[in-house]
Amino acid sequence: KNAVIANDEEYGRLYCEKAISQGMNVEAVSMEDRNVVFTLKNSSFDWRQERLNIPVGGPFAAFNAIIAAEIALQLGLEIPEIVSGLTDVSGINGRFEHIRISKDISAVIDYAHTPSALEELLKGCRKISEGRIILVFGCGGDRDPTKRPLMGEVASLGADLSIVTSDNPRMEDPEKIIDEILVGMKKGFPVIEIDRKSAIERSISEALPGDLIVIAGRGHEEYQEVEGEMLSFSDRDALRIVTKNLFPPEEQ
Repeated sequence: KNAVIANDEEYGRLYCEKAISQGMNVEAVSMEDRNVVFTLKNSSFDWRQERLNIPVGGPFAAFNAIIAAEIALQLGLEIPEIVSGLTDVSGINGRFEHIRISKDISAVIDYAHTPSALEELLKGCRKISEGRIILVFGCGGDRDPTKRPLMGEVASLGADLSIVTSDNPRMEDPEKIIDEILVGMKKGFPVIEIDRKSAIERSISEALPGDLIVIAGRGHEEYQEVEGEMLSFSDRDALRIVTKNLFPPEEQ
Protein backbone atom coordinates (compact mmCIF):
# COMPACT_ATOMS: atom_id res chain seq x y z
CA LYS A 1 0.00 0.00 0.00
CA ASN A 2 1.09 3.54 -0.81
CA ALA A 3 0.42 6.83 0.94
CA VAL A 4 1.01 10.47 0.02
CA ILE A 5 1.20 12.61 3.16
CA ALA A 6 2.00 16.30 3.64
CA ASN A 7 4.62 16.49 6.36
CA ASP A 8 5.22 20.20 6.94
CA GLU A 9 3.19 20.13 10.15
CA GLU A 10 3.39 17.90 13.21
CA TYR A 11 0.09 16.19 12.46
CA GLY A 12 1.32 15.10 9.04
CA ARG A 13 4.62 13.86 10.43
CA LEU A 14 2.77 11.72 12.96
CA TYR A 15 0.72 10.23 10.13
CA CYS A 16 3.91 9.48 8.20
CA GLU A 17 5.36 7.62 11.17
CA LYS A 18 2.14 5.68 11.67
CA ALA A 19 1.91 4.71 8.00
CA ILE A 20 5.55 3.60 7.88
CA SER A 21 5.07 1.54 11.05
CA GLN A 22 2.22 -0.25 9.29
CA GLY A 23 4.44 -1.16 6.36
CA MET A 24 3.15 1.40 3.90
CA ASN A 25 5.26 3.00 1.19
CA VAL A 26 5.07 6.68 2.15
CA GLU A 27 5.74 9.63 -0.14
CA ALA A 28 6.23 12.56 2.25
CA VAL A 29 5.45 15.87 0.59
CA SER A 30 6.78 19.24 1.73
CA MET A 31 6.03 22.71 0.42
CA GLU A 32 9.53 23.93 1.23
CA ASP A 33 11.60 25.28 -1.69
CA ARG A 34 8.67 25.19 -4.09
CA ASN A 35 9.00 28.87 -5.02
CA VAL A 36 5.24 29.30 -4.95
CA VAL A 37 3.82 32.41 -6.58
CA PHE A 38 0.09 33.03 -6.85
CA THR A 39 -2.38 35.67 -7.99
CA LEU A 40 -6.16 35.81 -8.03
CA LYS A 41 -6.21 33.70 -11.19
CA ASN A 42 -2.98 31.68 -11.42
CA SER A 43 -0.36 29.81 -9.43
CA SER A 44 3.17 28.68 -10.26
CA PHE A 45 5.49 26.36 -8.37
CA ASP A 46 8.33 23.86 -8.70
CA TRP A 47 7.61 20.15 -8.82
CA ARG A 48 10.09 17.38 -9.70
CA GLN A 49 12.38 19.56 -11.83
CA GLU A 50 9.40 21.15 -13.57
CA ARG A 51 8.12 24.72 -13.26
CA LEU A 52 4.34 24.47 -13.39
CA ASN A 53 1.85 27.22 -14.07
CA ILE A 54 -1.79 26.41 -13.39
CA PRO A 55 -4.90 28.53 -14.06
CA VAL A 56 -6.06 28.40 -10.43
CA GLY A 57 -5.23 31.17 -7.99
CA GLY A 58 -5.06 31.60 -4.25
CA PRO A 59 -2.93 30.38 -1.36
CA PHE A 60 -4.07 26.75 -1.46
CA ALA A 61 -3.85 25.89 -5.16
CA ALA A 62 -0.16 24.96 -5.31
CA PHE A 63 -0.40 22.68 -2.27
CA ASN A 64 -3.48 20.91 -3.63
CA ALA A 65 -1.89 20.53 -7.06
CA ILE A 66 1.34 19.05 -5.68
CA ILE A 67 -0.53 16.53 -3.53
CA ALA A 68 -2.69 15.58 -6.52
CA ALA A 69 0.40 15.21 -8.70
CA GLU A 70 2.10 12.89 -6.22
CA ILE A 71 -1.03 10.77 -5.95
CA ALA A 72 -1.19 10.57 -9.74
CA LEU A 73 2.41 9.33 -9.79
CA GLN A 74 1.52 6.63 -7.27
CA LEU A 75 -1.36 5.59 -9.53
CA GLY A 76 1.01 5.09 -12.44
CA LEU A 77 0.70 8.26 -14.50
CA GLU A 78 3.82 9.69 -16.12
CA ILE A 79 5.14 13.15 -15.28
CA PRO A 80 4.35 14.65 -18.74
CA GLU A 81 0.75 13.46 -18.40
CA ILE A 82 0.45 15.00 -14.96
CA VAL A 83 1.97 18.31 -16.05
CA SER A 84 -0.41 18.47 -19.00
CA GLY A 85 -3.39 17.76 -16.80
CA LEU A 86 -2.47 20.32 -14.16
CA THR A 87 -1.85 23.11 -16.64
CA ASP A 88 -5.34 22.53 -18.05
CA VAL A 89 -7.15 22.18 -14.73
CA SER A 90 -10.24 24.23 -13.87
CA GLY A 91 -11.00 25.86 -10.55
CA ILE A 92 -13.64 24.53 -8.18
CA ASN A 93 -16.75 26.54 -7.45
CA GLY A 94 -16.56 28.18 -4.05
CA ARG A 95 -12.88 27.45 -3.50
CA PHE A 96 -11.00 30.73 -3.93
CA GLU A 97 -13.38 31.47 -6.78
CA HIS A 98 -12.48 34.79 -8.37
CA ILE A 99 -15.26 37.04 -9.62
CA ARG A 100 -14.60 40.41 -11.18
CA ILE A 101 -16.79 43.20 -9.81
CA SER A 102 -15.44 46.05 -11.90
CA LYS A 103 -12.20 46.82 -13.67
CA ASP A 104 -10.64 47.86 -10.35
CA ILE A 105 -12.43 45.67 -7.78
CA SER A 106 -12.40 41.88 -7.43
CA ALA A 107 -14.09 39.39 -5.14
CA VAL A 108 -13.22 35.92 -3.92
CA ILE A 109 -15.75 33.35 -2.73
CA ASP A 110 -14.31 30.68 -0.46
CA TYR A 111 -15.56 27.88 1.79
CA ALA A 112 -13.28 28.80 4.71
CA HIS A 113 -15.45 28.32 7.78
CA THR A 114 -12.98 27.47 10.55
CA PRO A 115 -10.59 29.86 12.32
CA SER A 116 -7.48 28.26 10.81
CA ALA A 117 -8.89 28.17 7.28
CA LEU A 118 -10.07 31.78 7.49
CA GLU A 119 -6.69 32.88 8.82
CA GLU A 120 -4.81 31.24 5.96
CA LEU A 121 -7.28 32.63 3.43
CA LEU A 122 -6.86 36.19 4.70
CA LYS A 123 -3.07 35.86 4.86
CA GLY A 124 -3.05 34.75 1.24
CA CYS A 125 -5.37 37.56 0.18
CA ARG A 126 -3.16 40.10 1.92
CA LYS A 127 -0.22 39.06 -0.24
CA ILE A 128 -2.04 39.84 -3.47
CA SER A 129 -4.41 42.67 -2.60
CA GLU A 130 -3.35 46.14 -3.68
CA GLY A 131 -5.88 47.77 -1.37
CA ARG A 132 -8.02 46.79 1.58
CA ILE A 133 -9.53 43.42 2.34
CA ILE A 134 -13.28 43.62 2.92
CA LEU A 135 -14.54 40.42 4.53
CA VAL A 136 -18.11 39.11 4.58
CA PHE A 137 -18.55 36.16 6.93
CA GLY A 138 -20.63 34.53 9.65
CA CYS A 139 -20.83 31.24 11.53
CA GLY A 140 -23.21 28.33 11.18
CA GLY A 141 -25.93 27.68 13.71
CA ASP A 142 -26.28 24.41 15.64
CA ARG A 143 -22.53 23.91 15.33
CA ASP A 144 -19.59 24.41 17.69
CA PRO A 145 -20.23 27.80 19.34
CA THR A 146 -16.71 28.02 20.78
CA LYS A 147 -15.25 28.81 17.37
CA ARG A 148 -17.40 31.94 16.92
CA PRO A 149 -15.26 34.36 18.94
CA LEU A 150 -12.17 32.78 17.37
CA MET A 151 -13.57 33.52 13.91
CA GLY A 152 -14.21 37.07 15.04
CA GLU A 153 -10.65 37.46 16.28
CA VAL A 154 -9.19 36.12 13.04
CA ALA A 155 -11.41 38.44 11.00
CA SER A 156 -10.54 41.52 13.04
CA LEU A 157 -6.81 40.84 12.68
CA GLY A 158 -6.82 39.78 9.03
CA ALA A 159 -9.33 42.07 7.32
CA ASP A 160 -9.51 45.85 7.07
CA LEU A 161 -13.31 45.85 7.20
CA SER A 162 -15.44 42.97 8.47
CA ILE A 163 -19.12 42.69 7.63
CA VAL A 164 -20.60 40.11 9.97
CA THR A 165 -23.69 38.38 8.64
CA SER A 166 -25.67 35.13 8.65
CA ASP A 167 -24.18 31.88 7.39
CA ASN A 168 -26.54 28.95 7.87
CA PRO A 169 -28.26 29.90 11.15
CA ARG A 170 -30.35 26.72 11.13
CA MET A 171 -32.49 26.72 14.29
CA GLU A 172 -30.47 29.38 16.11
CA ASP A 173 -31.12 33.11 16.30
CA PRO A 174 -28.80 34.83 13.77
CA GLU A 175 -28.36 37.82 16.07
CA LYS A 176 -27.17 35.56 18.89
CA ILE A 177 -24.60 33.96 16.61
CA ILE A 178 -23.34 37.36 15.49
CA ASP A 179 -23.11 38.59 19.08
CA GLU A 180 -20.90 35.60 19.92
CA ILE A 181 -18.66 36.38 16.94
CA LEU A 182 -18.30 40.01 18.02
CA VAL A 183 -16.94 38.96 21.42
CA GLY A 184 -13.69 37.94 19.74
CA MET A 185 -13.21 40.99 17.53
CA LYS A 186 -10.17 42.72 19.00
CA LYS A 187 -9.88 45.71 16.68
CA GLY A 188 -11.72 47.68 14.03
CA PHE A 189 -15.37 48.59 13.72
CA PRO A 190 -17.30 45.67 12.20
CA VAL A 191 -20.48 46.23 10.25
CA ILE A 192 -23.46 44.11 11.27
CA GLU A 193 -25.83 43.04 8.49
CA ILE A 194 -27.95 39.99 9.28
CA ASP A 195 -29.24 39.51 5.73
CA ARG A 196 -26.42 37.92 3.72
CA LYS A 197 -27.37 39.44 0.37
CA SER A 198 -27.48 42.88 1.98
CA ALA A 199 -24.07 42.20 3.50
CA ILE A 200 -22.66 41.36 0.07
CA GLU A 201 -24.21 44.52 -1.34
CA ARG A 202 -22.66 46.54 1.50
CA SER A 203 -19.23 45.07 0.77
CA ILE A 204 -19.40 46.23 -2.83
CA SER A 205 -20.69 49.68 -1.94
CA GLU A 206 -17.80 50.08 0.53
CA ALA A 207 -15.12 48.92 -1.92
CA LEU A 208 -12.63 51.31 -3.47
CA PRO A 209 -10.35 50.69 -6.48
CA GLY A 210 -7.77 48.06 -5.55
CA ASP A 211 -9.82 46.55 -2.74
CA LEU A 212 -10.47 42.81 -2.55
CA ILE A 213 -13.82 41.53 -1.29
CA VAL A 214 -13.67 38.14 0.43
CA ILE A 215 -16.94 36.27 0.96
CA ALA A 216 -16.19 33.36 3.26
CA GLY A 217 -17.92 30.42 4.85
CA ARG A 218 -20.40 28.99 2.35
CA GLY A 219 -18.41 28.55 -0.83
CA HIS A 220 -20.28 26.40 -3.33
CA GLU A 221 -23.49 26.02 -1.31
CA GLU A 222 -26.70 26.72 -3.20
CA TYR A 223 -29.05 26.97 -0.23
CA GLN A 224 -29.27 28.56 3.20
CA GLU A 225 -30.62 26.68 6.21
CA VAL A 226 -33.00 28.91 8.19
CA GLU A 227 -35.43 27.65 10.84
CA GLY A 228 -35.71 24.21 9.30
CA GLU A 229 -36.14 25.47 5.74
CA MET A 230 -33.70 25.14 2.86
CA LEU A 231 -33.83 28.52 1.14
CA SER A 232 -32.30 28.93 -2.30
CA PHE A 233 -29.23 31.13 -1.88
CA SER A 234 -25.83 31.24 -3.55
CA ASP A 235 -23.07 33.71 -2.68
CA ARG A 236 -22.04 33.65 -6.33
CA ASP A 237 -25.52 34.47 -7.63
CA ALA A 238 -26.05 37.15 -5.00
CA LEU A 239 -22.73 38.74 -5.88
CA ARG A 240 -23.51 38.80 -9.58
CA ILE A 241 -27.01 40.21 -9.07
CA VAL A 242 -25.74 42.96 -6.81
CA THR A 243 -22.89 43.78 -9.21
CA LYS A 244 -25.32 44.03 -12.10
CA ASN A 245 -27.53 46.40 -10.11
CA LEU A 246 -24.69 48.62 -8.88
CA PHE A 247 -22.48 48.88 -11.95
CA PRO A 248 -23.31 49.66 -15.60
CA PRO A 249 -22.19 46.96 -18.07
CA GLU A 250 -19.24 48.99 -19.32
CA GLU A 251 -17.76 49.10 -15.79
CA GLN A 252 -18.20 45.39 -14.98
